[in-house]
Amino acid sequence: MSEDLVHFTHVPGAPRAIHETYKGMDSTTTPCSGFVTIDEDGRPCAGFRQCTSTKGVNGQPHRWDVPMELRCAYDDDMTEWGDSEMLFNVSFFRALPYDPPRPWIDTDGKWYMLVSLDACNDTHEHPCPAGGQVDIYRSDKLHGDGANWEKIGYMFREHRTVLGGNPGSGVEFVTSDYIGGLPGDPNNGLTRIFLNNVDGLKCCAGTTSYTVGYQEKPGDYFHIITEGGYKNGVGMIDWGAFTVNLTSNGTGVDALQRTWYQALSMMRTLGSEDANQVAHSSRKVIVGWNQYDLTNPKIPGKPAPSSMSIPRDLSLSPKLVLNQQFVPELKKLRLNNSLLAYNSSIIHAGMQVEVVASFVMSVNATTEQFGVSVLGCDDSMQAATRVVYDPMRGLLVVNATTQGHGIRAPVAAGPLDPLEDGQTINMHIIADHSYVVVIANNVTAVTRPVVPINDGCGRVSFSGVTESIQAKAEVYTLDSANNGELLPFN
Repeated sequence: MSEDLVHFTHVPGAPRAIHETYKGMDSTTTPCSGFVTIDEDGRPCAGFRQCTSTKGVNGQPHRWDVPMELRCAYDDDMTEWGDSEMLFNVSFFRALPYDPPRPWIDTDGKWYMLVSLDACNDTHEHPCPAGGQVDIYRSDKLHGDGANWEKIGYMFREHRTVLGGNPGSGVEFVTSDYIGGLPGDPNNGLTRIFLNNVDGLKCCAGTTSYTVGYQEKPGDYFHIITEGGYKNGVGMIDWGAFTVNLTSNGTGVDALQRTWYQALSMMRTLGSEDANQVAHSSRKVIVGWNQYDLTNPKIPGKPAPSSMSIPRDLSLSPKLVLNQQFVPELKKLRLNNSLLAYNSSIIHAGMQVEVVASFVMSVNATTEQFGVSVLGCDDSMQAATRVVYDPMRGLLVVNATTQGHGIRAPVAAGPLDPLEDGQTINMHIIADHSYVVVIANNVTAVTRPVVPINDGCGRVSFSGVTESIQAKAEVYTLDSANNGELLPFN
């Protein structure tokens, strides 16, 4: 829980595992992926399915066929929960968590909810060539008297990814989210964004993809606006799962390939300021799950460390591309600052650092990569993470090769439109010990985990900047936000 999107405290309450026996089901497992929303009486309610069960609902063919359920809290700390209310049954040919996004009241006054699946429940194909699918349900009330949830059909199915349609994702939609009413929407808040965190068989999808579209009326099919996003209506919130395709002659998206690594996933918007993140025009703040790697690089055989990502504000550009920026509340962490100029010496800023940099150049002034190096371990800046623009490929690149230390795919990249004459590239970078996150021109974001060799890796300098580039940067040392006293680095 947070009052300022910067300092978070742990809330002790959460729905707990209980023995569920609704209509013959038998489950005593932890509630699975779901949502928290506010009901008509202002109470927080958590919706989910049981992760596993030994027996499904009577009349359903599979042991994992258990209903979508809801429990509502009676106190602000969410420690006291009411009885489970079963909303509707779901049956699928293979076990899935359903990953329901937060339900919403649409413009017709009715509640709607999505369930994340794939499009092959009839054919039982897996991988599914038709890709992912979300089914949509409708009710007059969220729960209690008057709740009458019914399935309308599927709202959206798609196999294409930001890298194109072949071979496609092949798997279900994962940890989906659905939002609308974004600031800046040229369609007066009617544009809607479907977010998906699928791996895509490790080939061609990222873990933070989004699709731009609209619904003609509540409950209707979600139509893709192909002019939006980066390619065919599809884009990425964060490109940390992609790297440079050195065999490609393309630029931008066409110069990328998918890696076997996901640095950031499971991104969803917060609903504290307005639980209706679809039909209401309101602030949209998104967070996700930072993942280090499948194994801990410092403690072999142990789980990888992970954390919540830095919150970002979302908006829409006139071209229906998601814009984003770090929430301005983070500025309260700034301690001291230094100005980094072209001929500046190296700045010792520490391992919690923020860099706000800008670069202005004429077209063809350079073909070399240029940007900022952070977390440098000595004045040679050889062991550092480089955050650079590649003018030949039209890419924003985070290169942690010298600070990878076993992390797969230490180079991550995302598309950044080629510069026009005199155009400015703005890079907003936050480095925090083991993560580097950059947002360029408020549109392209890349997250990369890093492993500096010691706790003295706190230097910042320009990288590849020449006299043909007008470069400047504000460098801020940052205070700690949530971890209190830092643990020893090793």
